[in-house]
Amino acid sequence: MTSRIAQELIDADDGTYCVDTDNVFDGDDTTMSNLYSPSQSIPDPQYQSQPAGSAFNRSQPRHDLTSIGSDWLDHYAEIYFRHAQPQWSFLDEDDWNTKYQAWMTSPSAVDDTHVFILLLALAVGALLSSSYRQNCPYLTHASRLYETAVRDYLGSITQHQSALTRTQASILMVIYSWHDSSHNILQNSIMMVLMNCQNLIDQMRADEDKQSENTTALRSLQRRCIMSCHIVNEIVSSAWSYPQSFVLETLDDKMFQYASKMKADLESPDFYERLFQLRCIQSKIRHTNKRLRLLDPSDPFRESFRLRLKTELQDWKTSIQLLTSSTPSDEVVYHETQALLKLYDYGVSILMQENLSILCVQDIGQLIECCSEACRTFRQSQQSNPLIYWTWIALMYQFRLEVMLLYCYFITPRTMQTPIFSYESTLDGIQSCRLTLENFSTRWPQSVVYFQAFQLLADKTFESSYGEAIANQTALESPEALTRCLTSGSSGEWIANMEAVVMELKSQHVHHVVVALIQDIIKRSSVEDFNMEATGFVPNLDLDSLGLFGFCVPT
Repeated sequence: MTSRIAQELIDADDGTYCVDTDNVFDGDDTTMSNLYSPSQSIPDPQYQSQPAGSAFNRSQPRHDLTSIGSDWLDHYAEIYFRHAQPQWSFLDEDDWNTKYQAWMTSPSAVDDTHVFILLLALAVGALLSSSYRQNCPYLTHASRLYETAVRDYLGSITQHQSALTRTQASILMVIYSWHDSSHNILQNSIMMVLMNCQNLIDQMRADEDKQSENTTALRSLQRRCIMSCHIVNEIVSSAWSYPQSFVLETLDDKMFQYASKMKADLESPDFYERLFQLRCIQSKIRHTNKRLRLLDPSDPFRESFRLRLKTELQDWKTSIQLLTSSTPSDEVVYHETQALLKLYDYGVSILMQENLSILCVQDIGQLIECCSEACRTFRQSQQSNPLIYWTWIALMYQFRLEVMLLYCYFITPRTMQTPIFSYESTLDGIQSCRLTLENFSTRWPQSVVYFQAFQLLADKTFESSYGEAIANQTALESPEALTRCLTSGSSGEWIANMEAVVMELKSQHVHHVVVALIQDIIKRSSVEDFNMEATGFVPNLDLDSLGLFGFCVPT
């Protein structure tokens, strides 16, 4: 379905767009022809054949940005650099502000390519400010800034000779999509990030061969831009499963190989270096799983890799705790111990997500502890810092944690559940995630399906004693809300509802592992009167054997 923004662009179009992809990717691949489709809220590629200069007549703007007002724009700039820049430091703040002041004084004084970056950063700042209430001026301004940037300046960016500038612009488009009410443009935007980043890497290598006299500041900015590209790509790849074209898979592999050779500066107190190190571990997990997927899940060779990566995650956690305890607070939310340890919890869930059926009892306990902790701390962070934690990334990761938690409960016979299953902190984590998903569902219509999925899965998982246990937790904020989802209904109706939910999740490209866990619950639930405790199989809880879910016939 064509988005509202895209439809307005189509209706108002005068056929003057120009997008030259030669600078973006060296090669003739049909993928490029689809990068700017109307369904992705970007100008239609049919206008790429128009003359290069015809698209950018600022004397007849589609929107009068002066009507927004300088006070509003100044506010959005301040919000962006206070909240987004510490997490994504790929822009030179001083250079951006210099160009912004010049543009505010005289729009024609700033090159079109830099205007695109100015407008996108302002649009992100507007979205960060918004609570998504109806008729919210922040949303109107964000939409106007984004539409103007894409319509009037996108072609200028794609033709720009600087790979650094193009890469910065493409990262901004990804960040905008994370804060927008729809993530429809994300798939094409991440392709642009990887393509432009590869160009930037090639350009840096060429400069090294020529012994270019680039300044230390420029080299540092280029490094941070590449680090940001890798982090962005890893976040998207861990949250969504988009169709893997040959081009995208090749670029992803190249990004992984290059980032693996970039050594994080662990002597520096720079938190961004530590964040980059964690994403490199996550990338290693993802690429290792791809290479070893054909092996049996319990294969010793595969298990040795898992243990090695688990150790790397633990070492990272230890280093972060040492860093935060020895570094004065800079009052940046992302640098707080709680926020950083939440990322460790995410890493553990990514490591274990494809092997839930063979994990040992200790690993299952660690997974439940990490997932519930991440759910609790995220809700606390979101309540304390409402400007920065309303993103599609946050929603997708919280949904992943919730599904993994419910899967652990569903698959484990009650008689085999260890005490951690009934800890108040664990149940509070599930409730926290429920509230998070419910709040997202009232913010963005496209996110309703995630809360619906939770309700249906909780219905099936907690239909007996654990549902009552959670509902009776006095520490929970709204126990009656969870009780509402524990309604009884026919098994056939539940399965039909879940299958409809799965179809919607697939259409939104939810990560295939998360979908597979949900489908496994549906499959097990489809067996009429399935009673795991009454079967002739029980989990083998021997830590040195098959693990918690390695079923064996009792003797």
